Amino acid sequence: MKKFISLLFSLSVVFLIYTTKEALASELTNVNGLNFSDEEIQNLQSLGFTDEAIINMDEEEYNLNKDLKGDIVAEDTKYIKVIENPEELNSSTLSKNTKGLNTTEINGSIVIELDEETFYKELEAEEQKMNLKASSSVIQTSYKKLTTSISKLSTNKYRITNNMTWKKLPSTREYDVTGIGINSTYWAPVPDSQYGKQTWTKYSHMYGTESGNATYNTSSANYKKGAGGYSLKMNLPNDSIGGGAAHKTVKTMSNYMYYSVSPLSKSGQLDAYGHYTHQNKSGTYSIGISLGGPSFSVSPSNKFDSAISTHAQVKF
Repeated sequence: MKKFISLLFSLSVVFLIYTTKEALASELTNVNGLNFSDEEIQNLQSLGFTDEAIINMDEEEYNLNKDLKGDIVAEDTKYIKVIENPEELNSSTLSKNTKGLNTTEINGSIVIELDEETFYKELEAEEQKMNLKASSSVIQTSYKKLTTSISKLSTNKYRITNNMTWKKLPSTREYDVTGIGINSTYWAPVPDSQYGKQTWTKYSHMYGTESGNATYNTSSANYKKGAGGYSLKMNLPNDSIGGGAAHKTVKTMSNYMYYSVSPLSKSGQLDAYGHYTHQNKSGTYSIGISLGGPSFSVSPSNKFDSAISTHAQVKF
C-alpha cells in the first residue's frame, strides 16, 4: 500500500484501525469513520492523495472521488529548509549552513533547496536534538516538502495536485498561498473541479493529541481562478492563547489543493507548474495573487518568503 502504514507511526495517535486480523489489512478505518479497502486506498493514491490525506478524508471528499479512476503520470518534489533568523547569526555560522547550496535570501529568511537524502538527515538530527532537550541552538529553522503531481483520469482530463507537508513547523503561521499554473494556450481548468484542505494535530496535557482541518470546496472565496491556473490562500493553525494544561500546541501540519484540466487544442505535453509561498511576517494584510503558468507572485511581496516552484510534465 505504498508505505501507507509507515506514516501512522510518525503520528502520536494511531488513526487507522485494522478491522480484523483475518482481513489482512484489506479494510481500514480513518479518523472520520470511513472504511477503505486496499483497492480504494490504491485508487485514491493514484489520484494524487497522500496517506495523510486519506487518513483525514471526510465523506464529502470521498464521494467526490470514489468513482474516479486515475494514474499518476508525472510528479516533481522540492525539499526546502528555511533559516528564519539569519540576522541573528554570525557569518561563520551562516556560511557553514549555506555553503555550496542553492539558497535565496528574501525578507529576513534564507530559503535553501536540499536533496532528499540531506533533507531527511537534517530532520533526523533536529529530532535527536529535541529528544535530548538540546534545543538551545541559535539557528531557527523550518523544513517543508512540496510535491506537484499529474494524474491521468479515465476521461480525457487530467488532475493536477499540490501536496505540502511541513516536516518542521515555521515559527510564524499566518497565510500561505499554494497554486498550480498551466499553459493556457493548450489547456483549461475544468470549472468547479477545485478542492483544497489543511490538516493538523494539536497537543495539550489535558486533552492529548487532537486532529483538525479546514476545507476549501468550490464555494470558497479563498481561490484565485484564471485561465493560467488556480491558487488558494490558507490561514495556518496556531497554538492556543494562554497557558495551563489546556494549552494546545500545533505539532503537525500539511495541506493540499487540486483541480482538473482539459485540452483546448492538440498538444504534445501537459505542464503543471507548482507554486507555494509562506507568509513569514506577522500581521493581517490584503493578499494579492498573480498566477499564470510558471509565473507566480503575491503581494505584499515583502511579507512572504521566496516561493517554491516545481514542474511536473507529461508528454504524449
